[in-house]
Amino acid sequence: KNIEVKHNVTVTGRSGATHQIDVLWHHSIAGKEYKTFIECKHYKRSVSIGHIRNFHSVLNDTGATGLFVTKVGYQSGAEKYGSFYDIDLKLVKPIDELR
Repeated sequence: KNIEVKHNVTVTGRSGATHQIDVLWHHSIAGKEYKTFIECKHYKRSVSIGHIRNFHSVLNDTGATGLFVTKVGYQSGAEKYGSFYDIDLKLVKPIDELR
């Protein structure tokens, strides 16, 4: 059950630091509520491990789960790091590339 979806929001972590989030998705599954942050990057080059580490820090500070989305792919270190820490890394293809 979707409870709330917000775009470009600022959240405060347990540390007191504020974080900009591209998409905040608040949802419920089997009666348990979840907060998922979605980070969207429109880069020309593959996403590096540094970007995934930074996003992981935000997730740790807020207790949220995470989904990282790009259209260009991920460097191998970024994929390993994301996989180990259960950060979903998604690749979105432009519609004209799907035909």
